[in-house]
Amino acid sequence: MDVWVWVAVAVVVALVIVGVLIALGKGKKRDWDHSRAEAMRRDVEQQLPELREREASTLESEAQAERVRADAERLEAQAREQRREVEDQRSTLNERLRDADERDPQVDTDAGAHRDEDASLGDR
Repeated sequence: MDVWVWVAVAVVVALVIVGVLIALGKGKKRDWDHSRAEAMRRDVEQQLPELREREASTLESEAQAERVRADAERLEAQAREQRREVEDQRSTLNERLRDADERDPQVDTDAGAHRDEDASLGDR
């Protein structure tokens, strides 16, 4: 046989060997990638219970904050109502004092000598 035939056969054999090695390498990489993906999934699965616990705690904190906000709003409304009642009562009492001053012959209401209403009823 001619030398060129042997060279051609050697090149073909070398290419077949390189092809087999590449195919085996791809298979190993695919196996390694699969193993790595499985490990990542296991890691995620291990972290899920902690995540669920933290999520439940967060939801409870949010619910508690909402309850506190509702209580604060209720107390603010109650305080506003009480303030209105106090101001109404203060106004009524001041009117009664003015009426008493106007009826009292010893108090000169024409000269602007009315009592200082805030001083007699106390400051707010």
